[in-house]
Amino acid sequence: MSNHTARAKPKKSIYFGFQRDDLLALILACVIGLTLLIAYLWKRDTRANWPSVTGQVLETRIVVLNLIDQRYRSGTIVYQAEAHVVYERDGVKQSTWSVASDQTSDKAFLEYWLSQKKSKTCTVRWPPDNPAYAEAVLY
Repeated sequence: MSNHTARAKPKKSIYFGFQRDDLLALILACVIGLTLLIAYLWKRDTRANWPSVTGQVLETRIVVLNLIDQRYRSGTIVYQAEAHVVYERDGVKQSTWSVASDQTSDKAFLEYWLSQKKSKTCTVRWPPDNPAYAEAVLY
């Protein structure tokens, strides 16, 4: 049996009512939470509130949007998928080529992505202030 008395541990500094280790964990959690909130707000799809109807896909195509020039190597070509859709808006039948994908420089991936879209139905949506612009959501 030992006659040594237990030494009291020195108290950690207290900041704003928290011990130093707890305050660091709280600050780290706040930074991570704010980062996730900013990422969510940045990526939130405002197009989800646009009016939409079901349409029929007649055909699809890949178009070249532009060429990004680069100084020391050849330029990058930017592609986008479009769909020829027929839908009815406000009682009037519409037939138009609509944007169906995001812009990308990877044409092979875009071809593969289009090959996976087997359904001939889609959702067509447009901004309320510009109904002439329509986007097709392929299935």
